[in-house]
Amino acid sequence: MSLSKIGNISKGFNHQRTNPESSGEQEDRRLGAQTLSNAGISIDVDPTDNPEQLGSNTLIFTKILDLDIAIKEQLADLANDPSMELMENGADKYGTILLRGADKLTRNFEEIFSCIDHLPITESNDIVTSLRAKVSELALGLKGDVIKAGLDWQLLRSTYANDVAAMSADHVRRVADTIYSFMDMSDANIQSIRELIHDSRSFNELLHLAHSYVMNNDELRGTLESWSGGNNEGHYIRGLGRRSEIAEDIYQKFLEAWRLGDDYAREGWRHKAPIAVDIVLAGNILHIVVRDYGHSLNLVMNTVPDQQDNILIQYHMSKVPNKAMAYQLPGISTVRHAYAGGQWLASSKNLGGEIINFVKQVPTDIDSPIAQAILHPENK
Repeated sequence: MSLSKIGNISKGFNHQRTNPESSGEQEDRRLGAQTLSNAGISIDVDPTDNPEQLGSNTLIFTKILDLDIAIKEQLADLANDPSMELMENGADKYGTILLRGADKLTRNFEEIFSCIDHLPITESNDIVTSLRAKVSELALGLKGDVIKAGLDWQLLRSTYANDVAAMSADHVRRVADTIYSFMDMSDANIQSIRELIHDSRSFNELLHLAHSYVMNNDELRGTLESWSGGNNEGHYIRGLGRRSEIAEDIYQKFLEAWRLGDDYAREGWRHKAPIAVDIVLAGNILHIVVRDYGHSLNLVMNTVPDQQDNILIQYHMSKVPNKAMAYQLPGISTVRHAYAGGQWLASSKNLGGEIINFVKQVPTDIDSPIAQAILHPENK
């Protein structure tokens, strides 16, 4: 897949798929490369398995992530290959590709919804119903626009850009403002999510929203198999999903940080260590959610290192209490009032240590200028 096909499809967290390939292909598919051609995850399930056959909530969640990547790849693959415009009947063939793509996208989205249906998430029914209806609406719209375009290449290109690949900055902002970890899933918030679904104008925007809903769903994480000790001394640090040496090491490092208690400054913490941490491993994808740092901090990474033994860590915080501190974070790329994010390459040999050092730098509500003025009036 060429980079020209990617456009605005690569949004949110990129996962990486590990596949057998030649040494040349491996060089092109280093973990740090931000392309969809190497996007995906290595899963523990047969992709043809139904949720009923998987038996494990962790494996169902893993399949959801894999389907998410499959749809991202499909969205990019539906982009027009310019060489088709030189082919006889090229416009007709491309129109057929888009029509079939609408049906395949509908099937892949439905597989995600079917997986969610098999997880015990009480608030998901209304949201999944709205998502299903929106997918049908988008598919019908795409087909209608393809038929209207006929053999007009300019209209066909516009149909792909608008109906498939479009991703507005306003949509990204609204999703970040509305969906975040540890949010209260009240009726009002569920209604806000349904409004976002209604306003999604492309398959890409709807996938971005669905991805955010899944990755930030606290109730969904709570359905995954736990391998940790659960509640630890009045707070919780949970190990969920698949157990691995890397996940256990990170779990222990967060636990050690909390046990510093009031002696937190000795290890470089500005405040007491996080009160709630979820460490979730599904396939090769490790997802860490930290409460109260950046309001809620999400870190996502593939645990399979690249050829330089590095692991790409992508992060997103749902609130920016202190912009000056956010700008100092490694690999920061976006800083807004409501959210911030970026990515950095960490050494796989000291992954847990690098993650802990990163969390120490993330601003909390106590770091906000207003809070600091109240706590330290002498510094005004």
